[in-house]
Amino acid sequence: DVHLDRPFRGLEPEAARAARVALKDAFRRCLEAAREHAVDLVTVGGDLWEHEHVTTDTARSVAFELGQLERPVLLIAGNHDPAVPGGPHDRTDWPPNVTVARSDVPSEHRFGDVSVWASSWTGGNLDARFLDTFHAPADGRVHLLLLHGTCQGVAWFADETDAHCPFTPTQVRNAGFAACLAGHWHRAAWREGVCYPGSPEPLGWGDQGGHGYALVHVSGDVTVELVSTARSRFETAVVDCADAAAGAEIRDRVERRLAAFERTTTYVRVELVGPVAPGCEVDTAQLAQDYRHRFLGIRVEDHTTVAHDLDAIAAQPTVEGRFVRMLRERLERTTEGRERDVAELALRLGVHALRGERLPDVD
Repeated sequence: DVHLDRPFRGLEPEAARAARVALKDAFRRCLEAAREHAVDLVTVGGDLWEHEHVTTDTARSVAFELGQLERPVLLIAGNHDPAVPGGPHDRTDWPPNVTVARSDVPSEHRFGDVSVWASSWTGGNLDARFLDTFHAPADGRVHLLLLHGTCQGVAWFADETDAHCPFTPTQVRNAGFAACLAGHWHRAAWREGVCYPGSPEPLGWGDQGGHGYALVHVSGDVTVELVSTARSRFETAVVDCADAAAGAEIRDRVERRLAAFERTTTYVRVELVGPVAPGCEVDTAQLAQDYRHRFLGIRVEDHTTVAHDLDAIAAQPTVEGRFVRMLRERLERTTEGRERDVAELALRLGVHALRGERLPDVD
């Protein structure tokens, strides 16, 4: 799951550009490892690039670099780079050593005494239920499955609610495959006959765990060595701003929290939380500017609230006091559901608005 030309939304333009360059460098390190290990076959389990963002130059560069391997390469398409008519796969002039599986119907590709059955996303939703009726031939060969989807039923593997081509290790085994070489899950794993090498670099703040390539040994049994290639990581720093009276105090807390992170290899997301004193200004743009030079990329999110004394406001003979009393009466009559959520949000934002204060971010 290389995800070349990923936009990296949430990062500033220069940091996003650097992250895209880092992905290309990591992809080249994977190809260099293939040469060093003198592998018999290189497979890519889908999402080589992102369909809506990939440039012509990137696609041509990938084809050129794969051609320089001088060994077989088998690619399948994933949900982010589907093999659609007229798409980047069709427009790219692939070298003779590269095979692109263009159908969602599993096709056999033979390499020595090993058969790799490949199935690609073709624009719709790929369905792995073909495993319930398919069975690899009992011909003495080792049969592997190359599939882009979500392995379910294995602890820690993936989010069970992920609907991208779900399948289970049991389905893989019952279909006669010795192992499944899988794409889609960005965290490296090898469990119960299913292998995810992960993305060669983490792709965002949700990507924790290992990232690299998988060196698969097929000799009777299938064994897997997961090798890391990542040179960066994404970290989240939650900064408690409770009772901060001024922006300078918030900056001091951010400074102390960020001291724990490796500066030159980290993309950091700063989440400011907690109730701050009325009048305290939170300048996320300035904070990002102050720390931009320390990290590969930085994003600052303001989730703070203003700590109002609602009891004191409610006791005042003012418009604000009447507003707070009315909303509290409504909350007393409403115990649950969307109506209560709306009333709580209205109370929270209404006091800010009546006082002319900045409105906090809301989900």
